Amino acid sequence: PINATFFQHAQHYGDLKIAQQHIADFLGTEKVPPTGVNSEAVPKNAEFVNFRDISIKLTEKNIQSINYIYEKQIYVDELSRLLKGRQYVDQHLRAFVDSVHHMTRLDTNALLNSKLELSEDMTCYKKFVDTFHDKCFNMNKVSF
Repeated sequence: PINATFFQHAQHYGDLKIAQQHIADFLGTEKVPPTGVNSEAVPKNAEFVNFRDISIKLTEKNIQSINYIYEKQIYVDELSRLLKGRQYVDQHLRAFVDSVHHMTRLDTNALLNSKLELSEDMTCYKKFVDTFHDKCFNMNKVSF
């Protein structure tokens, strides 16, 4: 009986097709509730950064903390690469949205910068995300 629970993965979690889906499919629009962490447990010098900006923030910290010019230049080049990569993705996505925004009643800025409700029929959205993932950028692999 105890061993039987180890073989019930598919029954408990559904079939393994979930592993082929994108994480973004499961993220909602609601804010994460506060964890209730005691404020005294957080160090006074702690900095909180959006998870998408962690690599940039760490590179900036490395630039500030390094005294040797050659080593500092390595981090400056890395920061430049990260920022250029992010700018490239932003420009590419903006150009794509510019090319399809006429299909909606919204302008490009509204499409890019606001949280919009999706229709109940997610087939078009899923097809778009999968196509973008396959043909343009795999957002799970891009570090900027």
